[in-house]
Amino acid sequence: MTNQRRYRLRALVVLVAGFLAITPSGPAAPGQSMPDDGPRMAFWRERMRRADSLLSAGAIGPAIDELEELRGSPPVRARSEDYPRVLMMLARAYAWWGDIDRSIERVAEALALGYPALREIATGEDFVLVRLDERFARLVAEAQARTAPWERLWKPSLAVDRWRDTLAPELRAAGVSALWSAAKHSYAWFERLGESSWDSLHVATLREALATPSTLAYYRVLQRMAARLGDAHTMVEIPPELVDSLDYAPPVRTSLVDGRALVTAVLAPGRSADRIAVGDEIVAVDGLTVARHVAERIEPWVSASTPQDRAVRCYDDLLLSGPADSRVVVTLLGADGVTREVSLERAWCRTDLQGRSAIDIRRLAGNVGYIGIDSFDDEYIVSLVDRSLERISDASAVIIDLRRNAGGHTLLAFEVLGRFIGGTFETHQWETPVYRAYFHARGRPVEWYREPAGFQAGTRPAVYSRPVVLLVGARTMSAAEHFAVAFDFARRGVIVGEPTAGSTGHSLAVALPGGGRARITTTRDYYPDGTAFNGSGVVPAVTIRTTRDDVRCGRDGVLDAALLVARSLIDRSAARSAGPGTGGEDAQ
Repeated sequence: MTNQRRYRLRALVVLVAGFLAITPSGPAAPGQSMPDDGPRMAFWRERMRRADSLLSAGAIGPAIDELEELRGSPPVRARSEDYPRVLMMLARAYAWWGDIDRSIERVAEALALGYPALREIATGEDFVLVRLDERFARLVAEAQARTAPWERLWKPSLAVDRWRDTLAPELRAAGVSALWSAAKHSYAWFERLGESSWDSLHVATLREALATPSTLAYYRVLQRMAARLGDAHTMVEIPPELVDSLDYAPPVRTSLVDGRALVTAVLAPGRSADRIAVGDEIVAVDGLTVARHVAERIEPWVSASTPQDRAVRCYDDLLLSGPADSRVVVTLLGADGVTREVSLERAWCRTDLQGRSAIDIRRLAGNVGYIGIDSFDDEYIVSLVDRSLERISDASAVIIDLRRNAGGHTLLAFEVLGRFIGGTFETHQWETPVYRAYFHARGRPVEWYREPAGFQAGTRPAVYSRPVVLLVGARTMSAAEHFAVAFDFARRGVIVGEPTAGSTGHSLAVALPGGGRARITTTRDYYPDGTAFNGSGVVPAVTIRTTRDDVRCGRDGVLDAALLVARSLIDRSAARSAGPGTGGEDAQ
């Protein structure tokens, strides 16, 4: 590897490590729009981009000069979240430069200020030569001695990965307390708990958990505890051994449409078509009305952020779920007005019912391209989008469909969005609760750290510059919502569909006894200007919902509406190109 490539990779690592974090001048009110810190943010980012550019070009000496100037600046030294990172960037630069003494000095300063990435220092490739120096080894050993007790504190020490049909009482209690403690110190939305006390819920859940007869019953108790927090990214994931006990369903898809639970697809026609049809309304499940079935058997265990998110989980995902190979009795109201009762076997794992494909590309009427993206989970999605755009590069407009996209990696979502936005675009801002023991003792248990809006530059010029329509729905969440927020704020096109799930945020993973785990949402996300969307969803400019007639006729009414919007944008674009006096804008 050439030195230049090596320097470029190192600079990238530094950036990914979060160098551009900004410490707020004061805590923002949670859930409210926050003041813009743009000018100061732009200044520091420009300085760091300059240093990054120098490092990428292999100009280590000028980069060191730039960084040392930042290191000596009082405003930078006052930024407790970032100053240690400045020091470590300098330490790397000096190591590459061959100045071992100064590299060690900067490492010592960073460690004294609590730089957290000790493993990176102790084993990282950047410090191969520096590690030969006894002073460096001594620094690392002393830091390891200081941090070891805290690492032991946060590292799971119980036999949490061992599956047992019934867990020991002390393990059950430990799992409840692990969930309680992680949420108390890290959860970002405690106002969603209402007037309830998290401590009281902890005690009540301990009592329930200790009385459970099986690991399955125990995990249901944990799921109900997490669901009380009211966030889709805050949940308890069951061990793999319990999937057969909960996550199987008949080969049909269902959804809440016009306030009714409808069958929207039959996936095994040979076995079910004679008993159940698309458009049938499910009026009862195992002897209870649908409303009671959801309220009593499903909803208490569902983690959701908004009413639309909850409806998807209860009616689309879990309505007919249960143990593998069991049967569910469904009362159906057909299009003919006749009610009938059907017994269906739960033969399919629920994940197999979703029928997702990585990408769907089509050309619609009026030379409108269509790209459906169901996930941002894997890197290959970017290359698939590139290939799709090559096929429809001459389309007069493009519809991007994220209605079935539950997220994945936000950076991949932004990489895809960069294909439609030239240059740099603004991304969401976020905040997280910060617990400081001393401040707690002084009556201030929680403060808020705010990260201003980010700026994302595509790795290549925009591929498609004509009109774009973005389709979203209640299943659109997480990284897909980050995509929608950046798209909306950049005014790149028109959003059509239903409000999104309203759930994003970085999750803390907590290992639980028996092999499951909990996830706790640690951040609140906002539009770049501070507008909230967590807990409400990204609201489309054109709201359109699927109707009962759409389902029965096999029609995608929402896509049809998006196509009309796309044609309108095409006409408007043509009018602007024609200019005044030619029947263009003056005619509208």
